[in-house]
Amino acid sequence: MRFWKNWLSEGKLYSIGIWEIDQLARINLCLLKSFMSMDNYALPGALGDGYWQNHWPVDAWTCYYALTLWGHLDEAKNYFGTFVKSVTEYIKTNTLNLYKAIHICSLVDYTTSEGNYTAEDCFLLPIIAVETWKKDKSNPAFRDKIWNWMQTFMDEIAGDLVTSGDWKDHFDHKNIYDAFESWLFVVPHELYGNLSTVVMSTNAVLARCYEQVADLAEAKGDYAKASTWRSRAKTIRDKFYDFWALDKKANYHHWG
Repeated sequence: MRFWKNWLSEGKLYSIGIWEIDQLARINLCLLKSFMSMDNYALPGALGDGYWQNHWPVDAWTCYYALTLWGHLDEAKNYFGTFVKSVTEYIKTNTLNLYKAIHICSLVDYTTSEGNYTAEDCFLLPIIAVETWKKDKSNPAFRDKIWNWMQTFMDEIAGDLVTSGDWKDHFDHKNIYDAFESWLFVVPHELYGNLSTVVMSTNAVLARCYEQVADLAEAKGDYAKASTWRSRAKTIRDKFYDFWALDKKANYHHWG
């Protein structure tokens, strides 16, 4: 009991203003910490059986954002600076597909589940990692660790994702009409043509991702990348306005 009280008090005691929910959140924070693996700070995909078979980096970001939000930065930093970094390095070394392999399940042999996954999962990792860094900028080592793997993510977003991934032929940083989510629109389509809805959650997440990593790039002194990423974020956000312009045919209700 003393351990948990001390650990909780180390946080910033964030509150949403509702006592009952705050108390429930504190219980959940203890659960999250108690289920972390000691070797790499990864959380299981579920609080259940098969512990070392259910670690999914892209599905655990919400848990680590909770730890960041409530001020338990050591746990969050260890995850983004140790586990995600090592997984990303493994993916690069073995020339695996980032969007598949980032769903690595087994901590023993780094095997992964099958199938394609959305890019949005990968956008969220840099967002929360930078948010964690912003909570305490006094640790340049953590900044450097996340910068190391974040560049891999951003290169993939600008490279394979656009040229051969889900958004092939539907995403252009210079002339973006929109970025589409494949499970909602499969285009080209006999009815939709090469268009799909311009306002999607993925677009907003990607814009935020570019903005966050630009902040980190500036902290690292890479102003060229920061400028490029900020420009892309602005382009995406500016195109949101097309949703309200009926002549742009960007509102998917236009297509019935």
